[in-house]
Amino acid sequence: MADYSRDEILDKVSKKESLERADLRDVALDRANLEGVNLRRADLEGVNMEECILKNANLSSANLRDAYLVRANLEGANMQKADLEGANLEGANLQGADLSRANLEGASLEGAKLNGARLNYAQMELANLGGASLEGVQLANADMRDAYLGGAKLSKANLQNAQMEKANLEEADLTGAILTETNLRGAYSEGANFTNAVLEGVIFEGAALGKAKFADADLRHSNFRDAKLAGVTMTGAKMYGVLAKEDQWDDIIVDWADFTEKGDGKDNTKGTDFVSRFKQMLNGNGQSVSVSTMAPAANEQGKRFFGKGDVLRNATLEFGEKSIVEIESRFENCSITLGEDAKLTIGPNGELKGCQIVGAGEIMIHGRFVGERREEEEGPSIIGPKILFVGKDGFVLGSIQQPKQMTNFGFEKGCKLSLKIYKAE
Repeated sequence: MADYSRDEILDKVSKKESLERADLRDVALDRANLEGVNLRRADLEGVNMEECILKNANLSSANLRDAYLVRANLEGANMQKADLEGANLEGANLQGADLSRANLEGASLEGAKLNGARLNYAQMELANLGGASLEGVQLANADMRDAYLGGAKLSKANLQNAQMEKANLEEADLTGAILTETNLRGAYSEGANFTNAVLEGVIFEGAALGKAKFADADLRHSNFRDAKLAGVTMTGAKMYGVLAKEDQWDDIIVDWADFTEKGDGKDNTKGTDFVSRFKQMLNGNGQSVSVSTMAPAANEQGKRFFGKGDVLRNATLEFGEKSIVEIESRFENCSITLGEDAKLTIGPNGELKGCQIVGAGEIMIHGRFVGERREEEEGPSIIGPKILFVGKDGFVLGSIQQPKQMTNFGFEKGCKLSLKIYKAE
């Protein structure tokens, strides 16, 4: 039984008394005026609060699972860590509300107004935000996997590092939005508008992007592998370091694009040269690394040094037996083959991301090695080394396939490891 009746609740609100931790599960509060009320940690599971006025209310950590909040006014409300799983918030006003770390899994926010709301780290898996207004909303690090955002207005929204795998963004407006390092793998985003959006490092792998607009968008280092790009607009897009297959650009609209590392537009490429310029970059023949850094020193035949500040992407490198290779650069999505007894050192400034190292060499890691290759298609990130040594400041995230004679490991105290080790086949 509820702690208070509807009339008692309204009386307390009029006197500005707190309802913190109150059990109100069986009370009908539709169309009630609860502006500014303190309902922190209150139990409102399944409560009917249709068109309820909760402007500037404190609902932090409250239980609102399956609550009925259709067209409720929650403008400016504090809903941090609130549990709204399965709640119905269709047409609700949540402008300026704070829903940081709130649970909205499976909730319906169709047509809701969330302009300027804060939803950082919110759990929104399978949520329905169709046609919702989310202009300027903060959604950094939010979990929006399988969420529906068809026709949603997300201009200038911050979706940095959000998980949006298999989300539906059909016809959504993301003009000027920030999606740095966001995961949109397998997302259905046909007709979405990403004009002027910041999309650095976004994973679009396997996404459906037909007729999407990327005009003037920053796409540097993003991954479009296996994405469907028919009819996509790319005019003015920043393309440096983009990962894709060259035949994926056969049916795009592009007058010109920017392939410069800094995206400063100082060396724009005409649309007619887009594919050839992309192919050049894909083969590591663009601006990735200067030729001088790859040449052996005058009196050190077989030694290769990649200096600090250089970047190499999507390249295939082979080093002969007893070669000495030192990397202080950043390598991305590269394939490295080491000959017998070759020595590869990743220095303190070196970083290998998404790379694969194969061969019977010695590997010394004092920098960072992050193997993000898909094992089912390309195998472990390190295959067949005689020695793997990780220094005290080294960081390794990946997997290793040992040779038949087994790998000799050395790990200094202080190093950081997440390494899956496979025995020799």
